[in-house]
Amino acid sequence: MVLLKSILAGLVFLVGAAILLLLGTIVYFTAVLAHEDGTAVALDPVSFAKSSPLIWMLAVLVFLLGFSWEYRRVKARQAA
Repeated sequence: MVLLKSILAGLVFLVGAAILLLLGTIVYFTAVLAHEDGTAVALDPVSFAKSSPLIWMLAVLVFLLGFSWEYRRVKARQAA
């Protein structure tokens, strides 16, 4: 049960980080970067994720962060 809860926490961290990254990218591209009138900014997160091994490593690190955080929290509560 501890491992299942930790895996779910890792997945929640991963989804949350993906949503924040996507929202941050959209805000950056639309607000910060100047673009001509009449042009649109398009993002393709699927091709971005496929082409960048750095994104995959970041995803694994975020998952491991959530997993280890929940695992240590549950184990500490069981020991007390």
